Amino acid sequence: MKYVKKYASNTIVYSIFTLWAIIILGIIFWALLSSLKSNNEIFTSPWSLPETLRFANYAKAWTQSKMGVYLWNSVIVVLSSIVICIFFSAMAAYALTRFRYKFKKVILVYFIMGMSLPIQLALVPQFLLIRDLGLFGNLQGLTLIYVVVSLSFNVFLLTGFFNTLPRELEESAIIDGCGEFRIFYTVMFPLARPGLITASMLMFVDVWNEYMLALVYVGIRPDRRTMALGMYSLRMSLQSADYASFFAAIMILIIPSLLVFILLQKYIVSGLTLGAVKG
Repeated sequence: MKYVKKYASNTIVYSIFTLWAIIILGIIFWALLSSLKSNNEIFTSPWSLPETLRFANYAKAWTQSKMGVYLWNSVIVVLSSIVICIFFSAMAAYALTRFRYKFKKVILVYFIMGMSLPIQLALVPQFLLIRDLGLFGNLQGLTLIYVVVSLSFNVFLLTGFFNTLPRELEESAIIDGCGEFRIFYTVMFPLARPGLITASMLMFVDVWNEYMLALVYVGIRPDRRTMALGMYSLRMSLQSADYASFFAAIMILIIPSLLVFILLQKYIVSGLTLGAVKG
């Protein structure tokens, strides 16, 4: 009887997630078809296949709507933020898990407290700091903000991964004459790759779709806007109801996230599983 209840419960859960996945994929597929239609087809036959594949919609969204500029800005900000934040988060997590010193737990709690601080609460002091540093309206300032707001969570996440790594490898490296930085860079850092990829993926999704901070720090400069800002400005300035180009812009926004997830899903799943085990 217990087995039957567990089987029924799992069936219900899997059915719900399967239905949800079908709905999401259906919406993405419908947006893809709409991006290849004319405006007239979108309104007259929204559920049918396009009569002609209009790839010109993508060219129009890329050039006239400046989605190419917004995409490049997002790529620069996202990659820079991830590389800087993950590197320093990994070093902090390594120091918190492998070294023995006073106030180590206090420092870890300090990072955890940073996760509970709402971004809106620190918006004014952060804005004043970025302005005083001369980084307001620049991608460098936005990148710095993303690194700061993501640091606490990544340190907390990577601490669990470094806890699972065997200490025998460190001892072997010490016997071979390695210093602490060399142990971290050549031994521990590569072993933590599943955790690093998981943290990078989570940060990618968060930063790629972020809107509020981008609006505050680079919103006044159209040439520095990210994809999220570009999508909103495009939606608000639709001319002659050009929804075909708008759907093309949506696909330009979605495709990078899908590709990243498809290419890295193996590492993400293994990384989440590894991080759940405490060594």
